[in-house]
Amino acid sequence: MSKKKILIIALVIVVLGLGIYLLGLWYSKESAPKEIRVQDNLASNQQNVPANGSITENKLPSLSAEEITKNELTPIARSFIERYGSYTKENAIISLQELSESMTPKLVKQSEAVINQNKTDFQEITTKVISYNWQKIEENNAVFEAVCQQKEIRSGQESISYKNVVLYFVKESAQWKVDDIVFSNKD
Repeated sequence: MSKKKILIIALVIVVLGLGIYLLGLWYSKESAPKEIRVQDNLASNQQNVPANGSITENKLPSLSAEEITKNELTPIARSFIERYGSYTKENAIISLQELSESMTPKLVKQSEAVINQNKTDFQEITTKVISYNWQKIEENNAVFEAVCQQKEIRSGQESISYKNVVLYFVKESAQWKVDDIVFSNKD
């Protein structure tokens, strides 16, 4: 090939590359979320300016102790149910050991008994929380309810069922612990 043809091909490649780059930039600007401008109401929400010009602050509503507890315990409860209800024949004891710090000694003992009783019964169970609500939250105890989907594999057969789960929390030394968990068949 002559130098002239090589130069033309290189120039075409550079122009095509630049075109693709600019097209990508244009596309990313079009697909990026548009900036939404909202009137700055922050100042008017946080302060009142009376006619005399003095500024007083509005107090934003604070969360109740119950709301704070809900916000703190909801992710813990969901995660606990999914981890406690999901295990394989090989890792059931490991799962229990990982969760034991968040359980009362009573629940640890009950869980060990259930695992030992069902050692040969299952191969794998996977639990997923699909809905939940708080039944009760008090100063030292709380009750969390959830509906879960469980996928179970036994002898190579897969089945899916839905369970109601009730999780009982107690407060021990300023720390919330799971005191009991009850799985029951969904109606």
